[in-house]
Amino acid sequence: MSRFLAILLLVLGPGSAAAEGINLSWGDCGTHGSEIRTFACATNSGVDEAFASFVPPAGFELLLAIESEILIESAMDLPDWWKHGSQLCRGSAGLTSSFDFTSGPSSCGDPWVGQAVGGNGYEVGYGGPNRARLRTVAALPAGNEQPVVPGVEYYALRVRVSHSRSTGSGSCAGCNVPVRLTLNSIRLDPPGGQGPVLTTPISGNVIHWQNTFGPLPVLHSVSPAAGPVGTPVTITGIRLGTATSVKFHTVEAAFTVVSDTEISTSVPAGGRTGLIHVQSPDGIGSSGAPFVVAPEIASFAPTRGPVGTTVILDGINFTATTAVEFNGVSAVFSVDSDTRLLAVVPPGSTDGPIAVFNAGGSDVTDDIFEVGPVPIPGDGAINLSWDDCGTAGTEFKTFACATNSGSSFPMIASFGAPENIVEFNGMQATLEITTAAPALPDWWKHGSGQCRGAGGLGTTFDFTSGPFSCLDPWNGQAVGGHVYEVGFGGPERARLRIVAAVPPDFGGPLTAGSQYYAFRVNLLRSKTTGTGSCAGCAVPACITLQQIQLMQDAGQGYDPVITFPGDRNYVRWQSDVGIPACPASNPPPPLDVALTAAPRLSIDRVIAAGSGREISLAMTLLSDEETRVEVFDARGRRLASQAFGGLSAGKQQVTLRRSAPLASGIYFARVIQGSRTAARTFSVTN
Repeated sequence: MSRFLAILLLVLGPGSAAAEGINLSWGDCGTHGSEIRTFACATNSGVDEAFASFVPPAGFELLLAIESEILIESAMDLPDWWKHGSQLCRGSAGLTSSFDFTSGPSSCGDPWVGQAVGGNGYEVGYGGPNRARLRTVAALPAGNEQPVVPGVEYYALRVRVSHSRSTGSGSCAGCNVPVRLTLNSIRLDPPGGQGPVLTTPISGNVIHWQNTFGPLPVLHSVSPAAGPVGTPVTITGIRLGTATSVKFHTVEAAFTVVSDTEISTSVPAGGRTGLIHVQSPDGIGSSGAPFVVAPEIASFAPTRGPVGTTVILDGINFTATTAVEFNGVSAVFSVDSDTRLLAVVPPGSTDGPIAVFNAGGSDVTDDIFEVGPVPIPGDGAINLSWDDCGTAGTEFKTFACATNSGSSFPMIASFGAPENIVEFNGMQATLEITTAAPALPDWWKHGSGQCRGAGGLGTTFDFTSGPFSCLDPWNGQAVGGHVYEVGFGGPERARLRIVAAVPPDFGGPLTAGSQYYAFRVNLLRSKTTGTGSCAGCAVPACITLQQIQLMQDAGQGYDPVITFPGDRNYVRWQSDVGIPACPASNPPPPLDVALTAAPRLSIDRVIAAGSGREISLAMTLLSDEETRVEVFDARGRRLASQAFGGLSAGKQQVTLRRSAPLASGIYFARVIQGSRTAARTFSVTN
């Protein structure tokens, strides 16, 4: 033991020593504070303070940081007065934490000496609807770690509970509701890593606001821990005999009380992955771990694409997904939310359904995903050429690099318009520049601070003076610009991003399949030779148009990203020697694939009006048979269904009308013809 610690123990005396552990009290640390704090809730001024403290274990002598966890719990649903945080009733100032004890109290030791910094996170609903979790962290500056003595009690933090919003206008209900605060743990960190986690109470780690309550139901086990809708489930615990409600996450379930220690239930229709909650007249008890309900797939998009395409699946119970398969082939996936999953079409996959798996079971899409190139012209195509659009332009451009003057070299991007562009008002595009040199030559370094400066490359969207081989969607009204990023994607590369838009009143429809100019990139001859020139003009380069996204009025809900090459989505500079990436990037498929692509039932666009009372669908039908349109919410509940007769094959539009509005959120529309179905998501914003 160090001489300092020995002297400190002598000063403190043997009566100050205690076993390692943690305490939580109102007003001061440990036995110097109290267990219950009452407040009349008649004023918005003032504050109450709870103090967390600790006794370090033997062998722990230098403190650098702590991390703690406090559980806040009420008998029934957590009252608004205990809902802290941005956008919640009490806001971000109703509960704060502090680590400064320089002004007292001083009943316990101060390990921070006024130097600690930290903060807290407050999670409403953590562990159940009647709970919240407060996590705090605090640390000293590196190199300023402080000595602590095993057996001595120290302040860890103080939690300041403000009386704000307790009464009057704007108040938060529930100030007078009894609440229990439990200090679950404090982790002590020495310099260089994590240290011991203390969980054992010394004099007490539980305090109460207003009064005590309970005892609550306690869930010891749930068996099985996962399953599809209808799975029988047994809950064991204590104080279950007076249960009045059982919920799987937020969905009520039928149940039978077998005894005070057992409940029999089953996964309800629409059940969601989450904790199981048992409510009695005394309050709510929750399971220690989520029950995993089998996934349900409502829709996916796109319905066709090559290997590497990202497919969005919408449905429910995706949080605990363990695998995704395309017709039996495992795919890489990521969980966006419990209602959305992103999966990448894997190598070796073939046409077939998509399956999602978790511990509770699996679900398979009703429709098949088609593996292959996206057919044109329905989904659009992009072109890049020198001097003019598409086949009217050329693939190669050569330059002797012997002069700094003369006309610029125009590189022109164009696109074949996809279907359903009814209010075109802008676009954004991405191009990649790749050279044959190990590092990007200075001649291809554009922008402020680069060799060629900001004037070596320009963009324009004005085609009023020609050329005229393709249609002009801008009519001289577009404004825009570009960003050039040297080294993006590799030392021999650069990326050019371009955006353009017309004023709101100038948007209009585009004809599907027609070729339109997108933009012109003017490559100037400046700084090619002589004093101040930039080396590398003669180095071969390939410029690839990676994508164009067409923008429409927000009400259309459809801004397609076009990546499919039409005639050619790249051009070459000087030659093709030593540039392996050109034209291999994004090559077009064999012609017969595009020409023989089978027609498919599809929903091309969904527009919700009148807060969802009118839902209009633009569809491609395959036959004259009866067509049924259905609408579901994100939980898979059918909200509307209507059959339409007398519709012929081809492009059709119908409107489904509801008497009640829809709440803001994501919904799914589904169209059914015989055994064929198609689905598409849409949003409602009120």
